[in-house]
Amino acid sequence: SLLAITPLLPQTDMTTVDAITKELNESAMRMYLFSFWAKQNPSDPEGEYLRYMEVARAVDRTFRSGFRNGFETDRGYIYMKYGEPNDITRVETDPVAPPYEIWSYDLINLTGQNNRRFVFYNPSLAAGDFVLLHSDVIGERNNPQWMVDLYRDAPADGPDDFFQGTDVKDNYGRQAGRIFNDY
Repeated sequence: SLLAITPLLPQTDMTTVDAITKELNESAMRMYLFSFWAKQNPSDPEGEYLRYMEVARAVDRTFRSGFRNGFETDRGYIYMKYGEPNDITRVETDPVAPPYEIWSYDLINLTGQNNRRFVFYNPSLAAGDFVLLHSDVIGERNNPQWMVDLYRDAPADGPDDFFQGTDVKDNYGRQAGRIFNDY
């Protein structure tokens, strides 16, 4: 339960949660969880907790990788933090890129930002092991060279300036830039 709420925690609480989970102090874990949910919904902390954990279980089933719980993966973390995206474009047929997904949000309620996107990719090709490559959400991973990283298997089509270039040459099947920019 503590791991599942990390997307909602302020950075200052992460040290406390890390210490509590390492100690395996069940009493401290319960007290922290109750305190957290009591702040979220003072009139019904248990109901708020149960509703959130229902979503966490669904996210776990959907985004579980062979290595982590679904809510601990990058896609699961973003889902738990910002909610369900308005659109998910999944591409598995790009000839020179590993499978990738672009998630689009019309509105990020937490920050008030509109028309924001996340790019996840699976460079290891391990089942479900998508990692966050880039986002235009303020405060999230921003990688100006995300297209260069995504299309790393086509070095001849890379940017003229490999160290500072951000675009790759357009070629057959390369949709990532268009999907990201045309939302």
